[in-house]
Amino acid sequence: MEMMNIHTKLFTDTRARLGVPTLSAAGYGAAALRKVTRRDLARHIRHYTHESYLEYLTRIAPEHTTPNGVFGMKIHWTQYRDNLLRRGDDAGFWRAPVTWVLIRRDNDVRQAISFVKAQQTNRWHSDMAGRGEAVYNERAISDALTEIRRNYSDWNGYFADTGAEPVRLTYETLAATPQHAIDAVVDALGEPRVVVPPPSMKPVSDEMNDEWERLFRSSGQA
Repeated sequence: MEMMNIHTKLFTDTRARLGVPTLSAAGYGAAALRKVTRRDLARHIRHYTHESYLEYLTRIAPEHTTPNGVFGMKIHWTQYRDNLLRRGDDAGFWRAPVTWVLIRRDNDVRQAISFVKAQQTNRWHSDMAGRGEAVYNERAISDALTEIRRNYSDWNGYFADTGAEPVRLTYETLAATPQHAIDAVVDALGEPRVVVPPPSMKPVSDEMNDEWERLFRSSGQA
């Protein structure tokens, strides 16, 4: 799960249950402004004290650790950069061995298109109903593509700087042969292989994605 994403209901519910992370001075200011303006202001990691945020991450780890002692979660580069690196920490604060798994999409144009559609409809995976209508927006796709490529470059730079050797998978492999992807991960962990059931979620791309890709590539921005 995306435990570092502070914009999700998962984070809100977990924070309410655990009592951490607690608000910083900036967080109290944002809360006061929210009451005055009655607007749902965007959250920012600076709204929480770093010490209590680390406590939050520390306390969720055992809750999501499997019987063989493995804790895993999904992290986007911007979350890792803003929530830990820029605050003087990294994944080593857990004081446990870290195995990185980098999932990249071969067709990053399709990834950018999927991102823009999800933003417009608020449907981020197949289990969500979503709302609103998706409208082709060339500039938004271009901006998303630039951000995706920058984030992958930053991940690779981080791995080079730290000497980490991630397990490298592609979205296409994960979607087509999930068992192969799972085997690669458990092999890297030194755990015995297990047979996994078919995934419950399905790709949400459709003919609209095909058409948007055709339009975007014809614009010469790919």
